[in-house]
Amino acid sequence: MSTKSFRSCFILLFNLIIFNNYINADQHKIILNSLFTQSSYPSINFALKQIRSLQMDIVFELNTTEDIIIPCDVGTTVKILFNIINRTNLLNVLISDACQSVLSYIAEAATYFHIPFSFTESDLSLSSIDCYPFFYHIVPSDRGHNLVRKQLLQYFNWTRFGLIYQHGSKYTWVANDLSNLTAIDKKQWEVNLTRGIAYRHELEWHDDNAKNMKGLLNDFETRDVRIIIANFNQTIATHMFCHEQPSYVLDYLEQFSKFERNYFDAYAYDTIWSLAYLYQSKFLSNETNLKTLVDN
Repeated sequence: MSTKSFRSCFILLFNLIIFNNYINADQHKIILNSLFTQSSYPSINFALKQIRSLQMDIVFELNTTEDIIIPCDVGTTVKILFNIINRTNLLNVLISDACQSVLSYIAEAATYFHIPFSFTESDLSLSSIDCYPFFYHIVPSDRGHNLVRKQLLQYFNWTRFGLIYQHGSKYTWVANDLSNLTAIDKKQWEVNLTRGIAYRHELEWHDDNAKNMKGLLNDFETRDVRIIIANFNQTIATHMFCHEQPSYVLDYLEQFSKFERNYFDAYAYDTIWSLAYLYQSKFLSNETNLKTLVDN
């Protein structure tokens, strides 16, 4: 599985509304343009197969990049986005698990053209309604999970805990928010120790990463911190939780590699079905609804 979580993005490009201000109700084809979704094609194709079997009043045409590895590059992605906008198809949809830097530019471009868009991005940097008024979240933000973490601490009466977070705004903002959330009642909670971790994914940095993790965990052990809330990516999680039990690392990685081959991307699957139900509900076949969605 990739170290970067899938961020399923679907951007509804109502080209005739934007450029020609009319819509053909007899048109039932939707072009699905995909970027960076190589690992998610099995899930996407599975959803498309189910939709076709139900004989819904809709035809999805998948314009894939399955055999082309597109770099996580802003220029390449924005160019493809503009090409999609320039087409005359009734409805185009862009599905992507692009990296964070690319998604932010997609969001800005879509906002400029007043194009409604939504993806399963949980980064706080894209949560500003003022900056991204046409952005609709379909999963909770990382910040939203802090309320659950707080309730978990309350449920088990864990009043003393530590925080570990990966360097980078995506993780530091969430850690700071949780600290502020628990700092409201200092009599109930004590954030005993907070540590950030820098991690380099290249193989030559493996020993340095292991050394840093050992030092970090020793700090928590010295302070006798038993409850640790961590926020980092999947690669660091694999390395971190196996660090104290090196004899189990190989067995764990072997099991993990088997999961990779059978990976099911729920976000990609749900995205395709969300589009199908949205169209089948006739919402997209009504010009007034489209104008309302674009204008509001």
